[in-house]
Amino acid sequence: MAEVKTKPPTWQWAKSSFEFGVAAINPVDDLIWEIENKWRGKLRLLIPSELRQKVDRQRYLFNDAIVRGDLENLVLQCKRMENAVRAADKAASASGALDDPLVWQIAGKDGAMLSFVQTDDDVARVAASGRLDSVWSMEEVARLIEAQEAPVSAIKARYKASVVSALERVGKEEPRPPWRDDEVSDIR
Repeated sequence: MAEVKTKPPTWQWAKSSFEFGVAAINPVDDLIWEIENKWRGKLRLLIPSELRQKVDRQRYLFNDAIVRGDLENLVLQCKRMENAVRAADKAASASGALDDPLVWQIAGKDGAMLSFVQTDDDVARVAASGRLDSVWSMEEVARLIEAQEAPVSAIKARYKASVVSALERVGKEEPRPPWRDDEVSDIR
């Protein structure tokens, strides 16, 4: 089979236009990275679907201009992509979503969602948003551990022993294939 050779986009043909194109792309890429990180990768979920469609379409046009466009189109799409990302950031902020702090979550045995943040100030900010019920700061967890009578190393060893014990019990259970769950009286 013959190898298909493709030419680079016209903006990459000359050194001066290549450098100008890269200079147009880099700030937009930096802005996208910064705002995506600000919203912890959830920006698309925080904006209305109409705006999401527009941003997605602009991202497609931006990437297409990088891969196939000329310099004029590339510069135009870079400006439009910057505007789209700023509009998405503004809409996410207006929605009342928290851009910070980082929240770690885990479900407890009883099904309650435990949420952890770094500082006591973050607890107040997250709790004020009304989206989480049980929010703990790492400072509170540290105080809870320090309030125990045993040293931290003993608490950790006791916890690890209980986890290992639980895992050993789970490992000893003989798994039953799903077709073996029927009782004889269930079979007709």
